[in-house]
Amino acid sequence: MKGWFVAIDHQHKCLKYIDALVRRGWKETRTFNQAEFILIDADVLGRRRFVENAHGQGKKIFIYPHAARPMLMWDGLHEPYQHITANFVIAEGHAEVLRRYGYPHPLEVAGWTYCYQRPFQSTAGIRVLFGPNHPNANGWLSDVDRSINRRAYKILLGLQRAAKIELTVQYLHELEQNGLWTEPGVQYIRSRPNQSVEHIDAADVVVSTQTLAYLAIARGVPTIMMGESIPPRGGNSEDTFSFVASWEKYCDLMKFPLDILETEDPAGLIQLAAQSDETIREWRRLFIGTMMNPSKFVETVDCYMERTESEHDLHL
Repeated sequence: MKGWFVAIDHQHKCLKYIDALVRRGWKETRTFNQAEFILIDADVLGRRRFVENAHGQGKKIFIYPHAARPMLMWDGLHEPYQHITANFVIAEGHAEVLRRYGYPHPLEVAGWTYCYQRPFQSTAGIRVLFGPNHPNANGWLSDVDRSINRRAYKILLGLQRAAKIELTVQYLHELEQNGLWTEPGVQYIRSRPNQSVEHIDAADVVVSTQTLAYLAIARGVPTIMMGESIPPRGGNSEDTFSFVASWEKYCDLMKFPLDILETEDPAGLIQLAAQSDETIREWRRLFIGTMMNPSKFVETVDCYMERTESEHDLHL
């Protein structure tokens, strides 16, 4: 008979994991004292109190993916919590990125959960959906990201004015907080961080980064990213902003092959992306991977739950 667990959900990203556990005998509770383990998306900032509480009560701690992109928060931005049982990642490329920068805890590939995947479909490359880097919850966005947004936006506006594309901008918070502005002939969609693929599926090409771009690739929509050569970064203000510590160790693996800011022929790049996925096929295998196997995920959790602390330490 399996026991109880606590899940700390982030933007509904934990629901597939909860469902897998419940369908295979585990029971969800909101009471920490009752639970045998917790499932959480991060161990830093506001999440640290949950993991400290769990460890203090002798519970095991599993991390599920906080975002579709490999988690880089532990590469010099925050110290990983010492007592993590295992960290579940989306695909093998994610695990390799974390290994390269020295993440200290066990890594397990769980599979893709954000949407149903579809094979690549070539398009005419006319309807372009642009998703800028979005501000944090407090509305702050770094000057680096605002600059990336503006540079990509100006390129796309030039193509739109030349009647080579139809441009839609999907953004979070206020448009101005993204570093952007309204222009005639452009459609603007204020969105929410809910992993919706409605506007992705309606596009011929998506130009974006991070979760929106990863969703588009998973849906088989031609995709171009932006600013991929600039080291990843984090922070909620000028005082807390910083770049990751060891980008050079994994940039060759993680950088997306198509970047709107690294071409002298953006119209040609859009057509290249729209016609074939040959350039990005290996990247998709590494960073989108295959759909989650719920049974395998639960079997992995069960295996860790059966280990004693000494066995866990020996595994490390």
